[in-house]
Amino acid sequence: MTEVYEVPEECTGYTLCDPLRRRIGRVRKLLVNSHGEQEYVMVKTGHLRLKDILIPVTSIAVDQERRIFTLK
Repeated sequence: MTEVYEVPEECTGYTLCDPLRRRIGRVRKLLVNSHGEQEYVMVKTGHLRLKDILIPVTSIAVDQERRIFTLK
């Protein structure tokens, strides 16, 4: 079963990038399984950021200084 957790306050607004560091959107929520492992990330996308999408993830690199999550 998957549970929804809010992204911790210090991670709100992080940019999500693909493995080639191309911008996908802003992170809103992480969806994790019952073991606490991330399964999906909810991202606000689009020109006016009106669209939310779920992206399956297995691993994310975090750059806290630049506030970027990068999919691996």
